[in-house]
Amino acid sequence: MHKVIFYPVGNGDTSQIVLENGKRVLFDYRHLKKTENGEGPEIDLKGRLKSELKEAKRSSFDVVAFTHGDKDHIENSTEFFDLRHAEKYQGNGRIKIEELWVPAAMILETATNGQQSDEFVIWREEARHRLKEGKGIRVFSRPDKIKAWLEKKSLTVEDRIDLIVDAGRPVPGFSLEKDGIEFFCHSPFIKHVDEGDDLRNDASLIFNVRFKAGENTFDYLAVGDSTWEVLEDIVQITKEHR
Repeated sequence: MHKVIFYPVGNGDTSQIVLENGKRVLFDYRHLKKTENGEGPEIDLKGRLKSELKEAKRSSFDVVAFTHGDKDHIENSTEFFDLRHAEKYQGNGRIKIEELWVPAAMILETATNGQQSDEFVIWREEARHRLKEGKGIRVFSRPDKIKAWLEKKSLTVEDRIDLIVDAGRPVPGFSLEKDGIEFFCHSPFIKHVDEGDDLRNDASLIFNVRFKAGENTFDYLAVGDSTWEVLEDIVQITKEHR
């Protein structure tokens, strides 16, 4: 059977999907260092995930998806994962990410480093590095701003189109037939990035996750810290497209 695990990390989010075929998809990561000394009530996420991977004889996740870049969704993650863009974030038992999922906004935020957390800046660099390399990443939404960013790197959307997923589309790489799971991207919309001021909550990832178990299918919504206005848009657009 597939499993969905929700970790008690306090004011934040971390969950993991473990598929029957062994694939693992982690949504967000919030680790509090005090938990390493037994302080709670939050879980020692770092210890728990490493223990689970060791038991499964793995050193990587198939997918790590960051719904958005707020602290309570990435806290202490840059000390846990192996990052490709700089050697200082590699080795020493760090956990590898086969495919990183991020909203387009995570690549595009341009506030000064002093206005953003150090960890967000590191993840922005990792996402940009993978997109420039053309592997190990999926970017959600295709706003004009991402087109402009790619052009500055002497690339086009067409050069990276296989790595970009628009709202209203299933995510390539997973299927009900092969994996028993399907991810349908509900958001972010282009307007959340090109027309919005909030490049975190309004532009965060929202998926309908559909499982197949035997002859049955089951659905749930994986939602970042979105807003009711975005959810209302999703309902309205879904109705319009039947």
